[in-house]
Amino acid sequence: MIFSKYSLAALVALFCVLAALPVQALSIATVRMERVYTSYHKQETMRTQFLAEREKAQAEATRRQEAFQQRVNRLQQMGERLQNDASLTGDARAELEQEAQSFLAQLQREEQELVEWRDELVEGLSIREGAARDAILEEIKVAVAALAKEMNFDLVLDTSDPMETGVPTVFFAQSALDITEKVIAKINANKPAAR
Repeated sequence: MIFSKYSLAALVALFCVLAALPVQALSIATVRMERVYTSYHKQETMRTQFLAEREKAQAEATRRQEAFQQRVNRLQQMGERLQNDASLTGDARAELEQEAQSFLAQLQREEQELVEWRDELVEGLSIREGAARDAILEEIKVAVAALAKEMNFDLVLDTSDPMETGVPTVFFAQSALDITEKVIAKINANKPAAR
């Protein structure tokens, strides 16, 4: 049983006390934060900036991977020579084996460095993108709060699905309560002119 007799009695008593209190009418508005976010000009600028950074990083990663692959190919050629070149004998074979072993160790270090570089790059981009997204969301929250204050709303509810569960936070609200377009107009009021 979830509630004991005592907690159920306390809950009933709380409802009775709350029902006896005078109720003041709340002024409520709704906003679709997901739509506000995607309509904010700074979000589009941020998205474009990070897309360019990701493309630049991908190009650099491809360049590094190709350079690494050329070095791997060189090691494979050394191995094939050791395996197939019958003219390699004695000191020449030992020298090439030593060179191949040294080269293999160097390639393993380079591979580890490449993986670490890629991981740090991805993590750094994710952190910076998350910080930029959080800053934009904070600006939007401030704009929603300011608009709610200007319009004398006591409560503003988000009608989008912020947790992406498929279950909305608000199941129903009259469309007249929606201030989404007003919030979008407010946050984009200082949008730079298109070039």
